[in-house]
Amino acid sequence: MMVKVWRALVEVTQPNGPGSDHALIEPLGAAFAELNLPPAFLERIQTAVTEAIRRVWQHDTDHAAHLTVAAQVLHVDGGQMGQSWGFFLVEKRLENTADRRIEVLLYPEVR
Repeated sequence: MMVKVWRALVEVTQPNGPGSDHALIEPLGAAFAELNLPPAFLERIQTAVTEAIRRVWQHDTDHAAHLTVAAQVLHVDGGQMGQSWGFFLVEKRLENTADRRIEVLLYPEVR
């Protein structure tokens, strides 16, 4: 029987300001390193998240005070991991605040 469980990798909150995107990306990269992802895949994730962070702060009419980047991975027990991974970025507004959140969800293709 295959058991699928979402496992949190990292959650980082950073106020808006110069260099904030790097302060959010560095812990994300460190968290993904433990998954032994191919370097090219890790680079694509970091590029996509960096762009999402910049868009939140550039196009946000409320001028988000803080941005949280959270990452989770789908951990599968009892299944063999395939070669490919899926990647989704979800941006949502937290109720009653100017803060924003980007969630990074990774899932392995299971054979």
